[in-house]
Amino acid sequence: MRWRIEGFVPQRVRAAHSAAAGAFLGSLAWAGQALAQAADKVGTAATGAAAAVAEVAAEPVAKSTFGVSLDPATWWSGVLRLIHLGGPVVAVQLSVSVIGLTIVMYKTTQFLQVRTSALSALDQAIDVWVGGDRKKGADLLKHNGLGFAKDVEFALTHMRADNVEVVREELYRRARLYLQPLHDHLPVIEIIYYIAPLLGLLGTVTGIIASFQALEASGAANDAAKLAGGIWEALIATGVGLTMAIPFAVLHSLLETRLNRIVAGVEDVIARVFTTGLDVTAAVAIKRA
Repeated sequence: MRWRIEGFVPQRVRAAHSAAAGAFLGSLAWAGQALAQAADKVGTAATGAAAAVAEVAAEPVAKSTFGVSLDPATWWSGVLRLIHLGGPVVAVQLSVSVIGLTIVMYKTTQFLQVRTSALSALDQAIDVWVGGDRKKGADLLKHNGLGFAKDVEFALTHMRADNVEVVREELYRRARLYLQPLHDHLPVIEIIYYIAPLLGLLGTVTGIIASFQALEASGAANDAAKLAGGIWEALIATGVGLTMAIPFAVLHSLLETRLNRIVAGVEDVIARVFTTGLDVTAAVAIKRA
């Protein structure tokens, strides 16, 4: 199916997006709970409240091999705890990550619509068309499954010896329209993994500033436990930012690589339209003469 900016999204694709978004939200909640539990353990150690940790550990809750609860009902409480510890910046980071993961799933589904085998099949259809069997070539293009196949058929149908350049420009224009939706939203993922560590640094700096202000106001300048507690809470924002930036950088690289392959495949098909059937040996001989 051809994807356009104003394109219609089929019901089955919307269902797939909803399921993927749910899975990612669950994963995000699980990660939030893991970070919150780790932060609780560090903070408890800093304040010396070991009894509270023992009480929590003794609760009959399903645990993974990493010591994180596998009960989905407790995930959201972990996310809320993480936001409580990290402050508004962490809430912004988690919101941005949800948006980014939604875009990643949308782009993944979109790229899966453009199969490499379908691009390769266009070459075969062009060979059949130029070989003289236009009916079979048109049938192969019709059942190809890519929206760009219609543009290839248009070029083959209207191309004559006196309008090759005009058809070439028109085919390139249609190729740009076909590829434009595939480029959309990828810069958003790039921006997310750029700003995620910066947001974390902002949260850490503001948290440390607030901690020192509280120490100054309370007159407890020599209270190392309170200072340590304020610093590790401030560092949560940086931890969340790095946790976001690394996977988003990898995902953006994978999506961009896939896009480059699709663009290269479309460009190869365009070249095939205008070079299939040419006698290259004769052309080289004429050029040398």
